[in-house]
Amino acid sequence: MTVSSRSGRLGLSMSYRLGDLAAQGGGCGRVVALEPIPLIIRTAGTAGLAKRMSINPLSIADFKHVTDERLRRMVAYWLSVRAGGSVPTVDRIDPIAFHFALSNIWMCDVVDDDPRGRWRYRIVGEEVRRAYGRNIVGQTLESITDPAAIDRVTTYFSIATDWPAVVHVGGRLYSEEEYPARGERIILPFLDPASGRVGRLLGATFHSWLERGYPSGGVPPTQTRTYTPVDGTPPKSETFTP
Repeated sequence: MTVSSRSGRLGLSMSYRLGDLAAQGGGCGRVVALEPIPLIIRTAGTAGLAKRMSINPLSIADFKHVTDERLRRMVAYWLSVRAGGSVPTVDRIDPIAFHFALSNIWMCDVVDDDPRGRWRYRIVGEEVRRAYGRNIVGQTLESITDPAAIDRVTTYFSIATDWPAVVHVGGRLYSEEEYPARGERIILPFLDPASGRVGRLLGATFHSWLERGYPSGGVPPTQTRTYTPVDGTPPKSETFTP
């Protein structure tokens, strides 16, 4: 369904429905590192992530690589609810704060009890469902992603979850499809207070499949992914060429 802040059709309970989700697929291809990517992902497998991590200042100025104004507003919202911690807690997720992006958002839980995969889609927006052509709520990232792209996609989901980091994907999206899209995606981590680990990812995707003229020009030949660690250490970037 289409939701707006004026209509009041969205409840504040996390049981509300938006539709279905999208996670990026992608074809196999060549990855060129612009800045070195750690070979071993930092893990948050023990409790107390928020207490253990040193926190350096992060501001919207650290996200100049995010060009879509709606995604910048989502990053600004995420920064505003950190409340002195490195990662905001899941109870700070307020859909009214990103009402302008509800049709394009997706959210997944980080789970360890689902044999189908680690990231299970909880909520997806109407435009995301339309892009995928089906309802994927309750399915996992691993179960819906093209096998040729699974390693690449799960790597950047792991970075969002385990470093943790804000992940931005820009340029060529859905590279495995016959007609790839042009656009941007953001992935924002949220902490599960009970476990002390990242327990939910909130993302949004805007692209040319769904918006005429967004942005002007053709589909770029490459995709750039930027990882901004929540502890304020310098971001890392890599470029994928199909």
